[in-house]
Amino acid sequence: PAPKFEKRWADEAGTSAYTGLARGTLKSKRLDGSGPPYSKIGKRVLYDLDEVDRWLRRFRRTSTRERSEFLA
Repeated sequence: PAPKFEKRWADEAGTSAYTGLARGTLKSKRLDGSGPPYSKIGKRVLYDLDEVDRWLRRFRRTSTRERSEFLA
């Protein structure tokens, strides 16, 4: 039987689709260090989707009056 993998990884295109963020936004956030953690193997950028989920939770709000770190 084939091994089962529990870890969920996505490349930039997959992470863009998963988050709804443009690939350019992910790239900009990688460059300035404000994006989700990622791994780079050669030229390939991979995101651990569990880490992306944790990063996204930082922007959770209960009111429109709360300031978002995302725009900072």
